[in-house]
Amino acid sequence: PEGFRFLSIFRWAKSKGPDVLIKGFLKAFKDNESVHLVIFSHSKYAKCIQEQIIHYADGFYPKNIFLYNDVIPEEMMPSVYKSADCFVLPTRGEGMGLPILEAASMGLPVIASYNTAMMDFLSPETAYIIETDKLEDASDDLAMTTPYYRGQKFPVLGEKSINKLSEYMKTIYNNKDIAWLSHHSLQDKCDAIEVYRDGLYDEPIKLYAVPTLEELLAE
Repeated sequence: PEGFRFLSIFRWAKSKGPDVLIKGFLKAFKDNESVHLVIFSHSKYAKCIQEQIIHYADGFYPKNIFLYNDVIPEEMMPSVYKSADCFVLPTRGEGMGLPILEAASMGLPVIASYNTAMMDFLSPETAYIIETDKLEDASDDLAMTTPYYRGQKFPVLGEKSINKLSEYMKTIYNNKDIAWLSHHSLQDKCDAIEVYRDGLYDEPIKLYAVPTLEELLAE
């Protein structure tokens, strides 16, 4: 789709925060068809995913949300990231958060939750982070993903997180030209965080600082 593109890549499950993603995006851009949310989520239950999107969107399928359910060859992933203007993943927990790292390594501004693995490599200086207020026992719909989740603690992502995500999305969209310039100009001013994952990359992934709201507006 033509226009401004927010990209999200994840396996469709409640733990990945699709409810927060859909609701936060529509809160910001429900009536703006020039702004798109592009979701890559391969699953044999594509119809079920579409029904969940409709549920999270309060009964309709948004024209500016695009779901790609095909398997994307690994060699095509750089092109997928390059096609986007911003990467977003309001997940409830990750063991690694590889799509976040890949998006950052491609120079994309990143909006992501600040919990679990992301606390090892994200900060307000390197991403637009969504704080979580507390932890709670895994809900029944989370536990349906895997029995190992039952009895585990998960970050709470509710209305406050949805509002923060919506705010970040609007900020990046409304300052898109400045955001790109500021993002790349900051790469020479800060230390890179190098994250290694054996067997996937010959060189370390480098995650660079992205501008805060105050820095964007001060340019």
